[in-house]
Formats: sequence, structure tokens, C-alpha cells
Amino acid sequence: MNSANRKSVPKNSLEKKVFRVSMIGSFLLGIVLMVIFLGIYSHSLATQYIVESFALCKSTRLAVRDQGYPDGLIKDIIDRYEGLSDAERATTGSAGYREKFADFSEQEMYLILSETIKLQNTDSPWNDIYIGVFDSKRNALVYVCDPPIGGSVTYKPGEWEPIERKEIDKFMTWDGNGRLYDFSDTNLYGWMCTSGVPLGQFGDDYIAFVFSDVLLTDVVKGVLQMAVRVFAGLLIGTLVIGLITARRIRRQFIEPVNRIAAAAGKYLEDRRSGITSGNHFSALGITTDDEIENLCEVMGQMETGLNEYEANITRITAEKERISTELSLAARIQEDALPNHFPAFPDRDEFDLYASMDPAKEIGGDFYDFFLVDDDHLCILIADVSGKGIPASLFMMASKIVFADNAKMGRSPAEIMEAANNIITRDNQEKMFVTAWVAILEISTGIVTASNAGHEYPMIMNEEGRFELYKDKHGFILGGLEDMKYSEYQFTLKPGDSLFVYTDGLAEASNTDNEMFTTDRVLDVLNENTDKNPQEILHAISDAVDAFTQDAEQFDDLTMLCLKYNGVKKQDVHEIVLPGVTQSIDEATGFVNALLEENGCSLKAMTQIDIAIDELFSNIALYAYKEQQGDVKLKCSVKDGVMKLTFIDSGPPFNPLEAASPDTTLSAQERKIGGLGIFLVRKTMDDMQYSYEDANILTITKKIS
Repeated sequence: MNSANRKSVPKNSLEKKVFRVSMIGSFLLGIVLMVIFLGIYSHSLATQYIVESFALCKSTRLAVRDQGYPDGLIKDIIDRYEGLSDAERATTGSAGYREKFADFSEQEMYLILSETIKLQNTDSPWNDIYIGVFDSKRNALVYVCDPPIGGSVTYKPGEWEPIERKEIDKFMTWDGNGRLYDFSDTNLYGWMCTSGVPLGQFGDDYIAFVFSDVLLTDVVKGVLQMAVRVFAGLLIGTLVIGLITARRIRRQFIEPVNRIAAAAGKYLEDRRSGITSGNHFSALGITTDDEIENLCEVMGQMETGLNEYEANITRITAEKERISTELSLAARIQEDALPNHFPAFPDRDEFDLYASMDPAKEIGGDFYDFFLVDDDHLCILIADVSGKGIPASLFMMASKIVFADNAKMGRSPAEIMEAANNIITRDNQEKMFVTAWVAILEISTGIVTASNAGHEYPMIMNEEGRFELYKDKHGFILGGLEDMKYSEYQFTLKPGDSLFVYTDGLAEASNTDNEMFTTDRVLDVLNENTDKNPQEILHAISDAVDAFTQDAEQFDDLTMLCLKYNGVKKQDVHEIVLPGVTQSIDEATGFVNALLEENGCSLKAMTQIDIAIDELFSNIALYAYKEQQGDVKLKCSVKDGVMKLTFIDSGPPFNPLEAASPDTTLSAQERKIGGLGIFLVRKTMDDMQYSYEDANILTITKKIS
């Protein structure tokens, strides 16, 4: 929608809002002031009534005393009242009840009291003046003399009415200071103020008072009338203030703002049309000398700098896209650098292994590695480079190569750590460091030799089949100091046992409340999944971390590796090491024949295999160790009816498969000496393979059934 189609006056304009706010503010302020004024007015009026009512009680008491002391009359009424039963007393107000006290109304003292009280109220607006006695035992007021005044209800001598305990306590415990009064909500008159002064005490439970009742109806009426007048004035004042305020706001604020808005609309329209020049805001000439003028100047500056900004933003966007592409490529390179094809060793069933790395940024500093050093040794590595992002990633790639190179040289974990530390420390200008855990698993025995350089404790299955922390001794971090020494230790995995290693990003993963996942939770998840394979275990931990952290940002790389050791089946590989002399041939033959007999080898196949052993072992003893002594290692296995026998010696490299075959068409006298034994082995065996890996390795294969 362009600016020509926009409404010039919004539905809820600022002018209307200011008018409403002014009206509401003025009205609320008026209400507050009215409430305060009416409160002061009500308090003053009520105070006036209390002062006059209390003064009337005091003057009535003096007048009563001047006419004689009515103590005898009061005592006689109390005695008769006290002498009634509870049932008789409950009939107060009835004709029968009044009859019991009728004689008191005729006594001279009662008539004097009645006339005296009437005279006190001749020129007063009070509702009633009377004499009564509080009965503190029954929470009651017993009337002594209540002559008719105006239209008030009167009570005969001896009549009584219930009174709230707090009112009785207030009157009976008065210490003579200040004014004595109480407000109460009565059934007959509504709200009423009762003042009083003591006339005399009759025993512990009875005190006589001169009372004066003032109805608050007139007070309420006066307050309401005043409220109506004040409220009317408030409405008129609010309207006037609102109109004046809105007019000033429109002239001083609304109109300049509308001009700025119109200029902004024109500017936007020109920009969409490709017009980049102009002076939309400074040409307005707004001189309000306040924030609006400042806003207009800022808008002008914005217009001037926007062209340059757009050019810069185009360049920055292209640069960000290039960096994003390079980061994505770096992440893929890092991912490819870590072994991530599983199962990692599909032809090895002695163990199962799975690992994962989830970087906090596009690329991370954690890494893991695993590889076979030889046929019977598996190297496992997990490490954490200090820092995150590209620097940590580059440092990680270099460190990974250093570890792998030293491990493949056949070094022990401690030696790997020492060599890697010296290489990493040597040119470490950025003072970065690595924590690492390296282990070598001897596959045939389950013995693990490990070394720890400041890394997290591994988690290993105990004898009860549950994971627990293995608190190994930590060496110094890698990259800190050269020539550091590192210790190593051993533990044994039994078939079915598992090993779990990780980086600190796992235990320190935090939720939105900054609560960490902790190693205890890791152990809980592991022990809930002891029957799972490594891949399922890592997925279970990842799910638990995701459920714990939820929407919290990941602050550190999270790397895990789990290995389950299945063990080597006894019937798969059998080994023996014998001296490389011809006298060892019988022992070698017996070693192989025992395995062949156990697996039901035919006599023909066993005979051919025995001949092959004799020929091959003799060649090693007579030629490989002709000038030096050495051992021969035999590795024999039978699987699916096929025997596999390997000879390993440390003699000079010699490939018997490259030896020329003898010409069997010639007679024995005509053929050259040698070569017939190897020829015979090749003819009788199903397969024969040779390789040299720091030793001669010759393997023969033969079906035994």
C-alpha cells in the first residue's frame, strides 16, 4: 500500500488519545480531591456533634445532681431487675414485664429526673437523652429514665436491650480523659453516635450513665448534598481542562508530528520509485524547540545517510553469505575428519562402538577418534580443546593428527600423551590447551590401558553390571608445559561390559534455570539402558539432555563415545609362540591337530595340513633364522568348517609366493634343489597369503571336512 492510499487521520489519533487522557486524569484527580474534601467535611461535622453531645451529657448530669441524688431509685430498679428469673427477664417490653416496674414511674424522684432531662433537650437537636445502667454480666443496658423527646422510642424503667460487649467495655473502663462516645449501627435508627458520662456505680457489675444519642442521618444527608455539588463542578472542570489541553497538544505536538509523518510517507514513496535524492524532512522548517524538532532533525540525518547504509548493507550481506558458506564447508570437513560411519568395524564382533559430536557453534573444539593399532589392539581417544568456534576447530584438527600419528607408532597411552603434549606445546602461541583421555584395548583379553590428561572421569560397568565413575588419576592438560610426565592405569572389561567417555559439555548442559545436567543424571540414564547397544545408549542420553535443557541455548560442545566389549570366542583364535627351530615342529603340529580334532577334521585334510606345517616351519627355522635365533607365532582358528593358520616370524622379508615353482616334468636328478615343499603346500591348501608388517606373515587356509 503506498502513501496515497493511507488515511491522513488515524482512527485512534494522538489528539483523541490526549483528550481522553486529559479528561480521565482530570476526572480522577477531581475524584481524589472530592473524596479528601468530603472526608474532612464529614469528620469535622461528626466531631462537632460528638463535642456537643458529650457536653450535653455532662450538663445533664449536673442538673440531675442539683435536683437530688437518684441513687436510691437506680438501686431499687436494679434490685428488682436482678430478682427476676431469666424467663421473666426475657419478656422485656411486654405489658406484663412493664407492670412489674410500673410503680417506679409514679415515684417523685423518677418524675423529677424525667422533667430535668426534658428541660436539657429543649433547644437541642439530639435524638434522645436518658439514664441507663450497664449489666456487664448479661451484656445488657437497663433503662432507668427515658422520657419521650420528639419522636424517639422510649423505654420504661426496668426495660433492657442487648448491647455489644465492646461498647460495654469501652464505657465501663473509661478513665475520665477525653470524650466518651461510640458509633453503632442500630436496627431502628441506622448509624448513631452514643455519648455518655458515668452517674454512679452499683456493685461490681452495674454502672449508671447519662446517655445522649445523635443520629448520623443528617450528617450523611449533608455529605451527600455536598458531594453532588462538588461532583457537578468536577464534571464541568474536567471538560474545560480536557478541551484546553487537547487544543494546546494539537497545535504544539499533533500538527508537527503529522507533518513529519506526511514527509516520511513521501520519502517512502520516492524510495520505492527509485528516487534517492531529496530533502523531505529539513524542508519542513519545524521550530518547536523541543523533542519534535529534534526528531525532525534526526529524520533528516537518517535520510542523508540511508543511501550509504544501503550500499554497505548490500556488501555486508554478501560477506555474511560467503562466511556462512565457508562455515558450513568447515563443519562438513570437521565432520568428515571424525570417524562417523557405523558400524565402524563390521568384520569385528569382539566389540561394538558408537560416538557422536554435537558442536555448540557451527564448528567445535571437541573430537574423538578410534582405530585398530594392530589386529588385537584398539585405540580410543576423546578430547576437548579450550574455546569454541573456528580457532578451537583448527587446534582440534591439528591435535587429532598428532594423537593418531603417535598411537599408530605402537606407543602406550602415557607415551602418546607425553609425545602429543610436547608437539602441541612447542608452537602454542595462543596458549590454547587440550584435555584428553586415551586408551588401548587389548581385544583378546579385554584389558584396557588408559591415561588421563585433565579430562572427565570415564564411566565403566562394575561387577554388578551398573555404570559408575572410574576416578582415575589426572595428568596435566596438554599444551601447558613441555616435558610433562603422564601416568597410565589398567582395568579389565569382561564380555558384556561397557565403557562410556564424554566431554564436559554433557554434564554441564544447562536449562533455562541455569541448572546443570550433572554426571549423576548421566549415570542414571546409562543405568536405565544397560541392556542397549552403544548407539541406543548415546541416543537415550541425547534425548534426556534435550528434554532437560528444552529451549535453553547450548553453550558447549557435547561429545560422547561408548564401547561395548563382547569378548573373543575361545574357538575363534588360538595362539602359540615357539622357538624357531626344527625341534618345535612336533609341538606346532600337536597344537594345530588338537584344534582340528575338536572341530571334526577329516584324516586326509589333517595329513595335508601336517605336511604344510612341517614344510613351512622348517623353512622358517632353516632360512629365516639361519644367522640369528627367533620365535615363531602360530595363530589358528576354525570357523564354518575352514581352518585358518598364520605363521609370523621376524626374519628377513621373504615372500614364498614369489618363488618359482619347480618343473615337475623333470626327474629328481634333473630338477634344482628346493622349492618343492612350498609347491606342495600351495597345491594342497585352498589359499595361501603373504604380507610383511615389521614381520613375515604367512597365512594358509584349508577346508577340514
